[in-house]
Amino acid sequence: MTTTEKLILEFELDTGSEMKFIVGRRVFKNVPEHEWGTLTFQGTRFLKFNSLSGVVEK
Repeated sequence: MTTTEKLILEFELDTGSEMKFIVGRRVFKNVPEHEWGTLTFQGTRFLKFNSLSGVVEK
């Protein structure tokens, strides 16, 4: 049997809109919850999140 997980990061932008990204386990585990930072993305692809906790890159 094979199981598939879909890990989704959801960000709320300062404009009030939301962005969702499907990411791998390492990125999902390392992005802190409820923390302000700078999100870098290209279209629907997550590239990087930079916050006080550090930088998480794809």
